[in-house]
Amino acid sequence: MTKEGFDKALQKLAEKRLIYAPVLKVGEGRFTDTDVVRYDYVTELSQIELTKKSDYAFKEILTPLSETLFFFTENEVKTADRDDREVIVFLKSCDMHAVRRLDQIYLNNGIAADPFYKEIRDRVKFVLIGCQKSGADCFCVDMGTNRTTDGYLFSVDLIGDEICCDVKCEECAGIFAECGGREEAVEPKYVTENATHVTIPPQIPNSIYKNPVWDEYSTRCIGCGRCNFVCPTCTCYTMQDVYYT
Repeated sequence: MTKEGFDKALQKLAEKRLIYAPVLKVGEGRFTDTDVVRYDYVTELSQIELTKKSDYAFKEILTPLSETLFFFTENEVKTADRDDREVIVFLKSCDMHAVRRLDQIYLNNGIAADPFYKEIRDRVKFVLIGCQKSGADCFCVDMGTNRTTDGYLFSVDLIGDEICCDVKCEECAGIFAECGGREEAVEPKYVTENATHVTIPPQIPNSIYKNPVWDEYSTRCIGCGRCNFVCPTCTCYTMQDVYYT
């Protein structure tokens, strides 16, 4: 499919959905004249960062930085209004595996699923961004997260001037056909070798939490919560009741 055809497909998908993807924010990094890659609303291919690793996690969409969950009085509880449109999120294979970890924690880690997470999760679908080159500090191969074969609507790989997609959704296949896509055998690109390697221990002892390596971080921590939103699998959060009249 051509880039123009893919943009038309995105426009059709966006008629009933919100579409988020990693976006390069020029000059908005932590320091002067530095850039940052962060998830944002997109409407066309040129806005999507397909190669660089995102500096912030996709989960800002699943678990927002701050939100009102519900209102309550002495007699009733009312859930806060939310945008109920479907959402499509572009992410890489490693992040797809992170989604499964979040699902396990919020949906399958107790007597009942977290209702607030489930309500959002039921509306969110994913697009797999093919990964053609490993990042300098990536170690997805050793973690077994370098490849994903299911759980997405379609994949996206930019090959030359064309977009190649492994489509698993019938509705998306129909939209792509309307926008000039042609059928070919496609497999999402994935990394097979990293420069950085890690060894996974068979078990994690409790003593790791008292390892001196954490001292450096704990003494400098100001409790801003930024590390939480950089890590795609962290589920730490705080909850506060706000009283008003």
